Amino acid sequence: MFSLARYCGPVMVMLAICPWGFAEPGFPENVYLNRGFFHLAEFSKDGTLLLTASGSSKPVAQLWKLETGELMQQFKGHEAMIHSICFSPDELHVLTAAGNPGVVGPHDASARAWDVATGEEKIALKTGRNLVAYAQYSADGEKILTVSRDFTGSRGDVATIWNAETQQRLIDVNISVYSRTMRMNEPARLSPDGAFLLGLDSDGVQLKLWNAMTGDVLWTVGGVARKGKEDIEARGFGALQFNRDGTQVLAACSDHTVKIWEVQTGRLRQVLAGHEKKISSAQFVFAMDKVVTASEDGTCRLWELGAERPQRHFLHQGPVAGLAMSKDGKRMATTWRKKRDDGANEWYMTQWDTDNGVQLKQLSVPSFRGLVMYSPDSEKAITNRKATGTIILDAKTGSNIRTLSSEKE
Repeated sequence: MFSLARYCGPVMVMLAICPWGFAEPGFPENVYLNRGFFHLAEFSKDGTLLLTASGSSKPVAQLWKLETGELMQQFKGHEAMIHSICFSPDELHVLTAAGNPGVVGPHDASARAWDVATGEEKIALKTGRNLVAYAQYSADGEKILTVSRDFTGSRGDVATIWNAETQQRLIDVNISVYSRTMRMNEPARLSPDGAFLLGLDSDGVQLKLWNAMTGDVLWTVGGVARKGKEDIEARGFGALQFNRDGTQVLAACSDHTVKIWEVQTGRLRQVLAGHEKKISSAQFVFAMDKVVTASEDGTCRLWELGAERPQRHFLHQGPVAGLAMSKDGKRMATTWRKKRDDGANEWYMTQWDTDNGVQLKQLSVPSFRGLVMYSPDSEKAITNRKATGTIILDAKTGSNIRTLSSEKE
């Protein structure tokens, strides 16, 4: 998947920290592609199925067959907006997480697992807070991680690891979902082998690694610094990610760098320096052993692991809000904005060839929260073209394959 956020495993590569669609001829006409409707999506491993979440007032997850547009299954039961979706490792189940960040209306702070074949609810994990911002299976499918929030401020944010079969709560870890200095949401996540939990603490000014079996803190980077009763000093972390084999982690830092640490020791391995403003996104490019970064300074940069200088710059006409990489690492999509004469923002999606830095396609898009994805075979890119439509692009040329649209409910 893509992660504006990259939320549920390696198949979905999502743009944005908080990804907020998709319709095909044959999809119901009342599918409305906008925030609160098809705001989340994930491909199956073979790219033939698409899992979506839609509806703040009518929350539902749906499974579609891409070739025909057939609605194969619906997963209904949540009473509040769905914030996270993913397949189980064997793709026999779907995991969804929901909740209401407001005061009015049902909270339904739960994560639920559904049977793909029947649509029946198999697991309901109730956290007792306002919402579950994120849910993830461990790689072996035996455990489930939920990250829940409490907006009253009395109980804070908690990462919980559950036994997926018995629904037993194994460990609770106090964390911070929101990084104040980086101004981004960063839920904790499991390492590829499920042994470690990576996340933030103290409003994002601490980066921590926990033992996922015991909840013990293994190492901490950063610390809380206060001046009397004033707010925390301007430093912190965001854009967290493990590398492919789980031996390293990276984080964007409030000093406009990206840093990489060893998982086993917490030793700092590399500092990627050069951006002049806040880093909005950073991720490992698994297929290339590289790192790509995006910044409000209007650039994206591609770095070789171990190198001091970026291999390539991608220049934009305004601040870059996020990026998404194809699985093979050869294509990149970025969202960025520029000011109109009246002061309002205009948002764009630009598609790039990462081998030579050539721009393939540029489109206006509704906002940076629009969904942007690459298919698992890296052949297609999907983005919101308008508030009520989605466009499929050829990832190699940037040309339109198909424009998909539907009517508002």
